[in-house]
Amino acid sequence: PTTLGPIEGRDLVYAPHLYDATAILAGRFVPTLSTFPPALAQVTRTATARQWPLVVGEFGALGGLVGADAMIEDQCRRLDAAFASWMVWHYDPSDVDWNAEDASIVRPGGGDRPWTAAVVRPYPRALAGRPRRWQSDRGAPWVLEYDAEFDAPSEVVIPPRWSARPDIAIDGAEGGFDGRVLTIDARPGARVRVQLQR
Repeated sequence: PTTLGPIEGRDLVYAPHLYDATAILAGRFVPTLSTFPPALAQVTRTATARQWPLVVGEFGALGGLVGADAMIEDQCRRLDAAFASWMVWHYDPSDVDWNAEDASIVRPGGGDRPWTAAVVRPYPRALAGRPRRWQSDRGAPWVLEYDAEFDAPSEVVIPPRWSARPDIAIDGAEGGFDGRVLTIDARPGARVRVQLQR
């Protein structure tokens, strides 16, 4: 939680850093001991109380962390379910890493880490309505549900690396896909469900 007093202004977001302290200290991901779920619940409560959108400004894994791929997949799934925006720390293909943390999403030279693929996932870039559900579990269909409230299109980015030709199913709206962005047109008041399958 933050002890910041009231802040006046427009376009404010709450952007805490969020790491699994147990994984960092132990050098391995232990799901039952992870500090990430309660920390995410805390920052979500703070963002809700302050009426600020939640943007996790930094999360990630240190190089050599055992189970980093499962950890990052779990964290991304939880962030998506909370409708949080996020930024992973960090992209550095050089061999001179920030603070010698070895935390880049790629190895020196630009090759993938074991967990790089976990951060490549579809996401709603613009949502013309009230979100209801966002499910991004590995091995299950990607699902977004929302109630359309505005006469404007919604947009879901689907990285070609996630799937160049995803199966797309839309209920409650019409859609078009240009190979990267799925545009959804729904009438205000419609319940929209989008399902993507690799």
